[in-house]
Amino acid sequence: MRGLYLHLLLFFFSHSMASRTPVSPLGWLGLHRHNKVYSWLTPSVCVKAYKQQLIAPVQKAACKRNLALMPVMVTASRHVSETCQETFRHNRWNCSTVDLAPRFEQDILRGTREQAFVSSLAAAGIAIYVARSCAEGRIKTCGCGKQSREPPSSDFNWGGCADNVGYGVKAAKAFSSEPFDRRKFKANVDIRLHRHNSRVGWRAVRSSGRLQCKCHGVSGSCELKTCWKAAPTLMEVSQKLKLKHRDAEEVHSVPVGRRNKLLPITARFNKDDLVYTVQSPDYCVYDPKTGSRGTKGRECNATGEDSFGCKEMCCSRGYLTSWDEVEERCGCKFQRCCYVTCNTCKKRTHVNLCL
Repeated sequence: MRGLYLHLLLFFFSHSMASRTPVSPLGWLGLHRHNKVYSWLTPSVCVKAYKQQLIAPVQKAACKRNLALMPVMVTASRHVSETCQETFRHNRWNCSTVDLAPRFEQDILRGTREQAFVSSLAAAGIAIYVARSCAEGRIKTCGCGKQSREPPSSDFNWGGCADNVGYGVKAAKAFSSEPFDRRKFKANVDIRLHRHNSRVGWRAVRSSGRLQCKCHGVSGSCELKTCWKAAPTLMEVSQKLKLKHRDAEEVHSVPVGRRNKLLPITARFNKDDLVYTVQSPDYCVYDPKTGSRGTKGRECNATGEDSFGCKEMCCSRGYLTSWDEVEERCGCKFQRCCYVTCNTCKKRTHVNLCL
């Protein structure tokens, strides 16, 4: 009887461990869809987010230490998801599975170049929105960023409130990288990939700062400009990271001394390259094992030769064209005094959908 009890105990324990979904360090990208139940006033909300797998166990402590930043993290999570999908909306992989956070599909869990892109964009998103919130006075623990020590040119003065990119990068480190910088993660290749690609993201923010100016003068003239350093938009950084996604380097983990290092398969990579360990599928057909949703039903451009062209998007399977007739205003004319008159025209539109 005792042996049977131990056997059942071991069975249920091993089954629960096998069925438990590992918490992704990117699970926080789902925060914006759960924000209505979080007030972010007490550390207990971090525990709630952890139980819902929105943050990893080691991120729970970072959440409690940086509670004032969590509303900004919610904003960043929404913009990262939207920007990723907008950046790749004309590609076979269109980042749609990021909306499943924290329960991602395999395209963002397997060490692919797509996972590398999302890790880097997520870290960049934290840095940008925290930097901007500091300048806007929405975070009490930070203020304006440092102005450049270089003297301004003759037609403008340093002024305004610079985005605090330095503080934003610190926040990104505190949440996306430092919690995983522990001995127990040293041998975990997926975590090491995430940390490397996160660093690529916030370094892209640092290198993409821009000058923002405001004109002063009589009747709207620009006799004098007041300028300050502003963080780049997330879309600007996303476009840069998309090029890095295309040129990402495949690596593998190799023991060197007492540590494992990520070494390139075919070439040397530098600290600003995105890296991956698993070859991506072509994303042509639905395959849950790889996280591919396929392109069936996706819109395409019949005359295009790029990734949005029907041949490329539909993987040479062909496409179906559907026509529709819509009414719209046309021939509008401004009538004397105060109103506009328009005609109603019918217009035929079509859409091409992959088979």
